[in-house]
Amino acid sequence: MSWQNSTDRIKFLRYTKCLRNGTMMAAMETAVSGLGITFLPISVCETALATGRLVRLLPEWTAGGIETTILMPHRRGQLPALRAVVDFLAERLAEG
Repeated sequence: MSWQNSTDRIKFLRYTKCLRNGTMMAAMETAVSGLGITFLPISVCETALATGRLVRLLPEWTAGGIETTILMPHRRGQLPALRAVVDFLAERLAEG
């Protein structure tokens, strides 16, 4: 896994997984319970960070960003529900 800090320095880390979780929420609850550390997007753990249930161990480092692409049919073939979901996701992702 590679991590990058605000000065664009990159560090590669090797680690061994001791526990595998099926979801990000399960990984977060494992860390909240004190059973280890985890790697999560801020969007998943922001409430736990804000309330002090979790703390960032390396706040100056990040694993980078994620590019998201949505593929869907042309507007003529779109269901209104699909358009509503896409608009909702675009709005939420723009908020950061």
